[in-house]
Amino acid sequence: MNTDQLIKFLTIVKQRSMSKAASVLYVTPSALSHSIQSLEEELGTTLFIRNKKGIILTASGEILYKYASKIDELSTEALNAVKNTSLITISSNHPSATFVLSRIPDECFERVSLIHHDGKEMPELLLKGIADAVVCDDYYIKQAFASGVLNASDVSRMVVYKETLGLFVPEGHELYNRSRITYTEIKDMPLCIQMNRLSLREWLSNIEMASGVSFNIKFTLDEYSYTNFRNKIPLPELREVNSLFDPKVDPTLKNYKFVRVNDFYSNRFIYMWYQKSKEEKLRIVLDSITGYYIPSN
Repeated sequence: MNTDQLIKFLTIVKQRSMSKAASVLYVTPSALSHSIQSLEEELGTTLFIRNKKGIILTASGEILYKYASKIDELSTEALNAVKNTSLITISSNHPSATFVLSRIPDECFERVSLIHHDGKEMPELLLKGIADAVVCDDYYIKQAFASGVLNASDVSRMVVYKETLGLFVPEGHELYNRSRITYTEIKDMPLCIQMNRLSLREWLSNIEMASGVSFNIKFTLDEYSYTNFRNKIPLPELREVNSLFDPKVDPTLKNYKFVRVNDFYSNRFIYMWYQKSKEEKLRIVLDSITGYYIPSN
């Protein structure tokens, strides 16, 4: 008796017809009948009684059906368990997660999925195992540690890169000759921002809630507006820069100077957070970002 025979047996019971079961299994009725006859011979008993209404299980058939159903359920459970172990889900509120993907070997890429979520969802995604790892800063994660939602001893992290908040100030603006600035100095100043930078907008919202400062965003520019009208808007652009980006070498920013914001939560590290119990499952991802972050001088 083998698994193939049990699957055929269960299909016949479900369809209550040899011909219908053969159609579902993509085999001929004669081949299916032969397989069941071999099973009956091996067991030394008859499993079905055929009548005008179809197929009825014998007492021996009822016993086999009970155990065959359990075997089928266990097989499905085992298959799902193996799939869940091999498939890796990463959630992120930050575009740096794409850098995590960039170094994963091509042959392993299909095992990984990347889903965007808001930062406030990250602790629950980790806790419930909905995500195997999350890519974000520590704003909500530390809150989850403090409230007891997450146990800090169960969670590890690996740095992806560092970000600094600042202004791209157009030449001739009053802030052009500054090198650093605080929130208080710009709280009433009209600013612009790129609307596609969702992680930045969430970061600014968290700063406003924690510090009590409100930014005066005068223009929210979509990609088209940014490309065509940015030089016509004489306002500083509030933006983050990461540890791998040097604004001085970007030709599109030659008429702008980056003025760093030096205040509460104006620097942040982006981490990949994960439950320690999933470290081996995440090995290909962890290996791909080891050494990715290079501290700036």
